[in-house]
Order: sequence, then structure tokens, then C-alpha cells
Amino acid sequence: MGLVLPKDYKELLLLHDGQEGDAEALFEWIPGAELLKPIAEVVEQWREEKGLAEEFGAPEENEDGPFYTDRYHAKRIPIAGTEYWDGDTMYLDLAPTERGKSGQLIALTSECDFVRLGPSLRRALTSYVEALEAGDWGYFEHKGHVGSKDEGEDEHPNQREAFAAYRKAQRRGENGA
Repeated sequence: MGLVLPKDYKELLLLHDGQEGDAEALFEWIPGAELLKPIAEVVEQWREEKGLAEEFGAPEENEDGPFYTDRYHAKRIPIAGTEYWDGDTMYLDLAPTERGKSGQLIALTSECDFVRLGPSLRRALTSYVEALEAGDWGYFEHKGHVGSKDEGEDEHPNQREAFAAYRKAQRRGENGA
């Protein structure tokens, strides 16, 4: 790929090369996440998306906070997604805006909208574990997914967006805002 993988992602790959099984049956590695892909699939999907980025021309680089809103970018590494990569993809973003950080974890929430789940894979995972340990997030057996303790019985929010909002609120609280 000609890219330098973030250290935390390399460390994760040394532990295991993706996840196997039915995404519905596995505990989510981050809220709203699909399976982590093996590096061979990551490289294959990255090549496909790099080709799409080249086909559509230079990115417009419209900013939305810490990331650019362009759908395809040669410096985004798709690390998790559906079986056919047809949505719900999560990326390590190596081309952030000035307000972002190289290696930040971003996720699609629609066909072209992203949220940032953490300034790094490690920080996103740490925040998730802290939220679970604090009881702010937990597993809803009747819904079959992890969600916020504040999620209503009949609500089915986009968990990636909900977790990004939770993280933002936590950071504001940590900074005394």
C-alpha cells in the first residue's frame, strides 16, 4: 500500500488477523462495528477504493471537523466492514484535517457521512472499554447489540453516531466545559 500503518493497528494485527464468524453473534469490538477484516482483505479493499479515488479525481477535501468528507481517499485504510464492503465501513484515516490526527478511527454512518470514533484506534477502544466498565454502555440482549444505557427500549440509533456523541460529551466533561 505504500502507507505506514499506525502502531496500534500493527499491534492489533500481531494479536490476531481480523475476526471470523457471524458479526451478529460476536460482541461488537466497537459500537455499531462490523467485523475487523484480515489484512489481505484490507489491502484488497484499499486497492479498490484507491482506484475509485483516482477515477473520481482529486479529492475536494471538504472539511467536517477532524476529517475530510470525500468518500474515497487513498490514505484511508478500511479495517472493518460488511462481507461485501457495502456500507458500515470503518477506516484508519491517514489524511486528517488540521484538527484531526493521522491514524484516527472514522466510520461511515451513511453512504457519504462519517464520524470520528477516536483520535486513534487505541483511544477509541480504550473509551469503549471505559464506557462498558462505567455502565454507560452495555449489551441489550433483546436488541442484539451494544448500546448506550440512555437508549430507549424502542430506539435503534446509529451506534457509531451515538458513540461518537458520547465520546464528545465525555471529552467536554474531562475538560471542564
